[in-house]
Amino acid sequence: MNIDNRNTYPLISIIIPVYNSENYIMRALNSLIKQDISDIEVVIVDDGSTDSSYRIACDYQKKVNNIHVYHQNNSGVASARNLGIEKSRGRYIAFMDSDDDVSTEFCKILKSEVITNNDIDMFIFGLQEVFENGDIVNIRTSAKSKNILLRDGDDLFELFENNLLPVTWNKITSRDFIGDTRFRDLIIGEDYQFYLDLLLKQPTIRVLHDILYNYHVAIENSAMKHYDAMRFLTLKNQQSCVIRLMEKEKLDSDSQNRILEVFNSRSRNYMIMNFINSSNSNPNFNIRKEVMAMKETNKQFTLSLINILFSKYLKNNMKVKLLIAYYSNIVTMNILKLIYLYRDKN
Repeated sequence: MNIDNRNTYPLISIIIPVYNSENYIMRALNSLIKQDISDIEVVIVDDGSTDSSYRIACDYQKKVNNIHVYHQNNSGVASARNLGIEKSRGRYIAFMDSDDDVSTEFCKILKSEVITNNDIDMFIFGLQEVFENGDIVNIRTSAKSKNILLRDGDDLFELFENNLLPVTWNKITSRDFIGDTRFRDLIIGEDYQFYLDLLLKQPTIRVLHDILYNYHVAIENSAMKHYDAMRFLTLKNQQSCVIRLMEKEKLDSDSQNRILEVFNSRSRNYMIMNFINSSNSNPNFNIRKEVMAMKETNKQFTLSLINILFSKYLKNNMKVKLLIAYYSNIVTMNILKLIYLYRDKN
């Protein structure tokens, strides 16, 4: 598509999958429509909500010409995003979750960036994790705005170190570059897989230091709180994608080791979280099977004790969890359960 053909296509499509978000969707939409959304369309896909989310979205559609609402039977967030891609018309595609909101400069900065840098396939911007009371928990962003090269080990490492890859809502990508790439039907990790698939197509990338997105942590229906029996296989497949990417870009061994250390640390942590979710919600929970799963995790996602103890990027609470699970047995896994029980009560 010709980026200068403004009369035919909107510049940006913002796709929002919705499922039972009646308590949050107005906050999300208001954060957009308070800005200049000319040349932007908002595509809402209701994924079979059983609350009033769909009605609320339709009310906004009646008031704002740039908002378009679609409905499907409950099929999951991957299916909803894929439908959004098909229904949208923007030359660039961004994603937003219905329980989050964006900064007041979100639309202005992104429109300016894609017009000024129209040779870039993917923009990755900063985000902040916030509690519902507005307190900022964490900020994830690059040190400065710049074009990066995947074949540069330091540039690629920065994406992994700052945890900028696993999510959809801190990126905007050219529709032409996305092509026929679509979200896979995974319980957890479909967003990470989507962007790993895109990275393997070797996009031109620009990272932005600007903090443009507010990710609200601890929302009740968060997928990260659900047990996923396929989590290990998903992470193993994503590890293979990361290795393929590094080999494709011909990264040196030091860069590969640094990136894998980050990826493996987070993968172990995801599996610890999956164990906790299983103990809380899986009717077939079996501590012995979970111990074996953790041992398999440690074998697949290799880390030394020195990697964990002297890591420059791991927070202390993650270091503690990884150290406890390092020698996985019934005692250590029950200690992890107790830590999470204490944290949840406080």
